[in-house]
Amino acid sequence: ETETISNTPSRDLTVMSIDKSVLSPGESATITTIVKDIDGNPINEVYINKSVACEILECLWDYGPLKKENAPGKYTQVITYRGHSNERIDISFKYSAAFTKTISIRGRP
Repeated sequence: ETETISNTPSRDLTVMSIDKSVLSPGESATITTIVKDIDGNPINEVYINKSVACEILECLWDYGPLKKENAPGKYTQVITYRGHSNERIDISFKYSAAFTKTISIRGRP
């Protein structure tokens, strides 16, 4: 018997989390995204398009590359706050050209 794995990404089963949502100047946070298909299986090779929206024009944030981790379907990105006031950054990952997940991080003085 053969079981078919769909590999159709799921908007509901894909998880995006962050280890710290408020950062002081110089602090970093790691965004972790685990992409799963509609059957709950991790999807290893997914093209993810990242977009960044800063609350202020200067955008006082450093964000490293989106990295594929060894765990199936797991992607991470490190964000560092280099500002000095209350401001927000929104990071959106669009995957499979159809689904978007967004997470916000706030900086504090």
